[in-house]
Amino acid sequence: MTLKGVQPKILKQMTTAATVEMIVANARGQRKRQFREFVTYTVSGGSMLPDGICSGYELLTVPVTADAVRLGDYIVIGVDEAFYKFRHHGLIPHFSYKLRRAIGEIAQDATVETLQAMVEGTFAETLDSKELKDLGDSLAEARSFYGDTNLFLSVTYHDGDIHYSFHPSEIIRNKVEGVAYLADGTPVFKDAMELAA
Repeated sequence: MTLKGVQPKILKQMTTAATVEMIVANARGQRKRQFREFVTYTVSGGSMLPDGICSGYELLTVPVTADAVRLGDYIVIGVDEAFYKFRHHGLIPHFSYKLRRAIGEIAQDATVETLQAMVEGTFAETLDSKELKDLGDSLAEARSFYGDTNLFLSVTYHDGDIHYSFHPSEIIRNKVEGVAYLADGTPVFKDAMELAA
């Protein structure tokens, strides 16, 4: 569902699990069938379109904790309703999950310069003064709400422009292992590593 004038929803949970048949090749090139269980979500909206994740794609995910998330992983996070209301002047969120690309946990004493190094090391580009201001403003806003809570830095896109998010580590729910979609009626599976390439 989309509300007029509001950024499209990122995720809605579709089903609790999906079994996916995969053909896996070992070091000798021998192939075998393997079945894996995933928690699935359906992407709704275009906030990860620059990374090749389109509305309607099924995310195949596994539960994860923040300490197991690596740089560049795609993660599903829960929406913190209280922070959403704080940030959006009382609006109630109309979705429960968001899709983000992980940068990593940040230290309590992190500065904008520290974060700049993390971001520029991840995306191999230099942040301009507006992007640095946005990064600093987002950190200040999160720190004013969460205090000394451990925060995690991730990215999404708004109208194709990168946007930085800070959220508590404990609301990270799942790691994306791959996406599934139909191309001309044929099922397609892409590993998460293919998305970032």
